[in-house]
Amino acid sequence: GLEGHNFNFHGEEIDIQSDGTNSSNYIQIFISLLITLSRREYIIPALYIDEPEIGVHPKKSEELIYNIYDLYKDLNERTTKKQYPHILFSTHSPNILKVIIKLFEDKQQVLHFSKIGITKSPNKDIHNTKISKLKSTYEDSRFLNRFTDNEARLFFSKFILFVEGETELELFSHKKLLNYFPKLKEIDIYQTADLTKIKYINPSYMNSNIPYYILYDLDKIVKIEKKF
Repeated sequence: GLEGHNFNFHGEEIDIQSDGTNSSNYIQIFISLLITLSRREYIIPALYIDEPEIGVHPKKSEELIYNIYDLYKDLNERTTKKQYPHILFSTHSPNILKVIIKLFEDKQQVLHFSKIGITKSPNKDIHNTKISKLKSTYEDSRFLNRFTDNEARLFFSKFILFVEGETELELFSHKKLLNYFPKLKEIDIYQTADLTKIKYINPSYMNSNIPYYILYDLDKIVKIEKKF
């Protein structure tokens, strides 16, 4: 559909760019064509993009989402049409997830795919997959402004351990402890004393089935008062 006599992007020929860069450039042009088409005709196209981050620098992945957002914003300003193209990303990139959540706010939806076990059958064991519709919108603008890669990567966790301070973070990330307890390598350690952050990044809030544990210092639990 995009073949022609020649193709360049920002003045660069495709034969001197990586496959990842070419893929990203094609995606941007294809989406701009879809949005232009939907502006002129009464259609609502849907586009599925599988792992656009492959072969691309993380900042290039973020740039892709920024450009898509600008295209949507331009469409919104130029027409009264309220139906826009639907884009579905399949991704393992915290960078892409972070920018989508920050820019599109309540105009996005995150679906979480996870394995939940195996069903035995006479011919073949079947790996079961659970799809969860996560809550990925935040009313607190302060949290959204501080939403970074550190928070976004927790959407992809197998297990999250919330700790309060730098000491706990250093302890559970120590390479000797990791060698002694290999399971710690599968855990994401998230350090924060901010209760607002824990509230919003908590899997219970997100409605995900990611297991987690919150570890507090003893001073958060015990209060001693001396009366004379």
